[in-house]
Amino acid sequence: MSKTRLLTFFIINILLLIPSVIILKSGEILFDEFYVEVKDLDVLTKENYAILTLYTEKGSLDMIIDLNQAQSIIMALKNETPYRPLTHDIISNILNETYEKIIAVAIEKLENDTYFANLYITCRGKIKTIDIRPSDGIAIALRLNIPIYVNKYLIKEKETERKIEL
Repeated sequence: MSKTRLLTFFIINILLLIPSVIILKSGEILFDEFYVEVKDLDVLTKENYAILTLYTEKGSLDMIIDLNQAQSIIMALKNETPYRPLTHDIISNILNETYEKIIAVAIEKLENDTYFANLYITCRGKIKTIDIRPSDGIAIALRLNIPIYVNKYLIKEKETERKIEL
């Protein structure tokens, strides 16, 4: 096999494993089969940190976040409005006023014990991505009522019940 064909083979195989979004001619965005939508979430606060759990139909994803992020997410879940706007409230307002459409937040990968996410928006008719911390993305998504997606390879699968026969 020539070097060019071998390189093409490796590139195609790598591309098949990378999650991606699909942009339709209508401008709509679809997340491919590598993504699952978050259906629910929970925040468990500890003394110096919080555990954020995202639930999907395939399983769950746990991540540690700081208490400020946790508080912002909890307020958004409860639809509470602070006396003065929090950073996520301000960012959400700016996004709503500036961009045509805020599409979704997607938690894309885990690298060196750090999760990475993107915020998908449309700007001047084109889909753009903004690199964002997952906890910030979730806090904003809750305020804007947009979907949250997770790369399915980051999900801890649901444990199946085992029947014990006596």
